[in-house]
Amino acid sequence: MPPQSKVSQSPYYNQILDWIDEGKSSRWISRELKNQFGESIGHGAISNFRNKHIKNEALEIVDAQLKEESKTVDSKKNEVIQNTANRQIKGNSQINGLADATARQYRGVLNVAENFEEDYYALKRAAKNENSKVNEKDVADVSFKAVKLAHDIQNGSSMDNSITEGFGELADAIRKSKEIAKKG
Repeated sequence: MPPQSKVSQSPYYNQILDWIDEGKSSRWISRELKNQFGESIGHGAISNFRNKHIKNEALEIVDAQLKEESKTVDSKKNEVIQNTANRQIKGNSQINGLADATARQYRGVLNVAENFEEDYYALKRAAKNENSKVNEKDVADVSFKAVKLAHDIQNGSSMDNSITEGFGELADAIRKSKEIAKKG
């Protein structure tokens, strides 16, 4: 450990600090120590102490400010992380909802496709029955929608909105014809 300065060892240490804080020059402090207390500390020693003292105080202030700013930065960082996580959770929830809706839509499409042949022939039989309210126009409507949908699929359309809408229209036409057949 380096030896302590004359200023640090002085019985008038606090008075010297006060004078430094008041902005008194090193020469003035040296002269006042001698005149008031008979203490002999050279202005060079006081100047060296002042530079270290001011430097240390400045470092302590800067260090305190940096610690405070670091807390603020950490707080902001945690806030950004939390907000990002919340957005991702919300996004995942929306994606899951969309995936569920799409899955339900495709199950409906699959159901229409799996039951089409049976439904179509039931409608044709119902249209031939004189007591049925299903007519050839209803059967033709279902046939047209089925052919249009098959055409869209064969021409390279993927399971996009036009195809799912086509299945929806076909399902609606079949459902309508079945309701008419039940009433008749």
